[in-house]
Amino acid sequence: MSVSKCGLSLSGPCLIRQRGYVLVLTIVMLAALTVAASFVSQKIASVQSRVKSEQQAFEAQKRVSQVFTRLQFTMATALRTSEGFVTSAGPWRRDGRWYDAGNHVRVSVQDVRGLITLNGVQRDILERFLAGFGVDSSLVGARVDSLLDYQDEDDLIRLQGAEKNEYASAHLLPPRNAKLLSLNELGRVMGWQSWSSLWDSDGVLHHSYASKESYINPNTATWRTLSAALGLPASEAKRLV
Repeated sequence: MSVSKCGLSLSGPCLIRQRGYVLVLTIVMLAALTVAASFVSQKIASVQSRVKSEQQAFEAQKRVSQVFTRLQFTMATALRTSEGFVTSAGPWRRDGRWYDAGNHVRVSVQDVRGLITLNGVQRDILERFLAGFGVDSSLVGARVDSLLDYQDEDDLIRLQGAEKNEYASAHLLPPRNAKLLSLNELGRVMGWQSWSSLWDSDGVLHHSYASKESYINPNTATWRTLSAALGLPASEAKRLV
């Protein structure tokens, strides 16, 4: 009967071999612990960042709410003029210009009568208004015809317009044949839903409104409104506001 060299002895080569195994196992465990610690650290940092962002959003919303409440009170109690309001901090014009409301909040008040209504406005005014957003002259007529066809009560199609058959062919909901209830409804008008200038930060939605009232207040009108309503060049309209 024979006995292995490592069976009865833990010295010499056997001890060195076992120490090598322990060293490798220790390194593997340390590496695993390092990866786990790094993962946990990243998770903690992510949670802290999210909590901080939510806290900042809450504080910002709180400031906006406070300013909005103060603005409502001012609009209800301040002396009104054709241009805006007379406040203790000075006049506030209703022409869309920005004011510092304090607490890191800026506000803007716009009289809708200083904008272009898309319900019942004269065709030439609407054409000039759309042209001011860079709409190609060959497409202005089609945009206007489509909008007017969407609003009128009949199914007669204008030269470049669209009625229920054209909407059905394009797999769109049929026109309501009524005035716009809101500007968001423009997304249903043939040819308007894919028009990028409609939804831009300075697009049509920011210079128009949906109302049967077509009166324009020149004291609060934007330069685009003045340009469209009076037929003025953009440079002259901008000089007047």
